[in-house]
Amino acid sequence: MQQYYLIVSRLHGMALEVQGNNRNPGAQVVPFHKTGNENQLWYDDHATGTIRSKLNGFCLDIEGHLHTFCPADTVLLLLLCASVLINRLIN
Repeated sequence: MQQYYLIVSRLHGMALEVQGNNRNPGAQVVPFHKTGNENQLWYDDHATGTIRSKLNGFCLDIEGHLHTFCPADTVLLLLLCASVLINRLIN
């Protein structure tokens, strides 16, 4: 059975969620008050080493190329997992 969890900030107690319940690739992921709704639930995919959304199974990733640090304006997105894996292999 799949284990789902919330990703919650220790700083402000908000949870990561798929903004607007958007089920499309490229949907933004933002902090929001904890609701426990499906768009805030995540699971580990051990086969691919990714974190996926319960809402649509897409992978959590950052916008753009891989960075050694995350600037303050970094955007979190949900992408098709194949795109995430290809990006990791190229970079």
